[in-house]
Amino acid sequence: YHTRLDTLQNLSLNTLAHQTVQLHSMLNYFANADLGQMHTEESLVYFTLPIIGLVSYPVWMTGMLLLFFGLLFFWQLGSLNRRSAGTLKTWFQALIPLILSGVLVYFWCWALIGITYSLFPALKDIMQGFPYQGHAIMAALLIGAAIIVMTVYGWFNRQQENKQLQQSALNIFLWLILLLPLVYFLPGSGLLIWPVLLSIILLVLSIRTPKVAEQLAPIFAVLSFILLGTLLINLPIALGIDALPLTAVILAWLMALFLPVINPIKKLSHGLLLLILPLGYLAFSLVQSPVVSVKHPHPTSLSYLYDADSQQGHYFNYDVAASGWHDGLFDSPQNQQQISRFWDQYKNPVRHLAAVNPAIPLQAIGIEASKPLRQGQHPTIDVTITANSDTEILEIYTKQGMTIHQLSIEGRNAVLTEPLRLSSGQRLLQYYFNGKKQIKLRLEIAPGEHLDWQVQSHGLDLLIRPEFNIPNRPEHQIPKAFIKSDNTVVVQSFSFGLD
Repeated sequence: YHTRLDTLQNLSLNTLAHQTVQLHSMLNYFANADLGQMHTEESLVYFTLPIIGLVSYPVWMTGMLLLFFGLLFFWQLGSLNRRSAGTLKTWFQALIPLILSGVLVYFWCWALIGITYSLFPALKDIMQGFPYQGHAIMAALLIGAAIIVMTVYGWFNRQQENKQLQQSALNIFLWLILLLPLVYFLPGSGLLIWPVLLSIILLVLSIRTPKVAEQLAPIFAVLSFILLGTLLINLPIALGIDALPLTAVILAWLMALFLPVINPIKKLSHGLLLLILPLGYLAFSLVQSPVVSVKHPHPTSLSYLYDADSQQGHYFNYDVAASGWHDGLFDSPQNQQQISRFWDQYKNPVRHLAAVNPAIPLQAIGIEASKPLRQGQHPTIDVTITANSDTEILEIYTKQGMTIHQLSIEGRNAVLTEPLRLSSGQRLLQYYFNGKKQIKLRLEIAPGEHLDWQVQSHGLDLLIRPEFNIPNRPEHQIPKAFIKSDNTVVVQSFSFGLD
């Protein structure tokens, strides 16, 4: 997960201060609390607000608030319908801009992300999904989405008055439909109801006392964007910029809750001209400095796998963009069908694959199995695996289904509340060696079954082994996170029966 960029010099002092304040507050609280009395049957919904700080309340209050404000909303809906002379047709027309704005902002983000990736494919090699220029991409796309929403509603409302209240009411109704199952299955998401509750209050005031509503509308809108702003910002950061289309739709529907306070763009040409601003900012952010540099290195990968059974060797990587580092190893790449077969057989992620002829042989590890003289309720097998000195990681995959009733590793029993059933191809074990290069297993399996495994031993030494003669990774590249890289893999079969 971590890379060479995760150093003390690159640590944000603001982040460190924030974590320190939180840790200090928690330590003070728990130091003075009776830990024996901290159990509670009641869960809380909580969030923070500027100046006020932490706001919390029991989960059951979410349902009460939704019920009260829902009844208030439907009570006022009749007054609004009579006031605006609403018909089924007018309500359907009020739905069109909500759907259209959602579709357009989704396509806007999806298209620009696709264009960005096609122009700068190295960005896709950042497997977390949030590239170095991610904040600039996020800002440009969400600002553009806001402009699209204001343009859509401005164009639809340019000739009709009193339509904004009807559209707001419809948006509130749709939000209520979405929130009811959400807060039921995810009680902690109760904070999401507050923008809707504030918009219901604003709708009621707009019908009863428009001047008061006009003064409170900006305050309610700011509070709502503060509450959901963290979600809008952190969703793409946590899930990658591919989550921006969904984030933009949430932004569009949040803006739709507060149409009376949003100044629409009434001319389509003005909206299109304004879109030049986020587009220009995005282009400037991507071209002002190289997408890949020493400061922003390109994550790359390279691995070598040796099948000790078939005595075949392969280089493979999981890179999207050609890096120029090891491209010569893949001058004769294998086709997509062979790549899929390799991934399925060896369980290693791969995008580029090349056979090595002749293969560079690597030493298999030692595996011994025996049946203890004393057998319990289920057949018992002892397995001793002796790794090579350069082995760092051991993985065991089942080649046929098996059921494990009890498993111990180095004398420590795994906690199995029920028998562990593994189908063919599932991983039984991933073990990281720490000093000692031997591991002992004891398994109790179902009667009539036997061990039929694929055993993989990984060494993190590909770049330093002289037989491979791999050049050092360029300074503007780093090992790809989230997967194994710069490693050698030895694959071997192991079988042992009870007969």
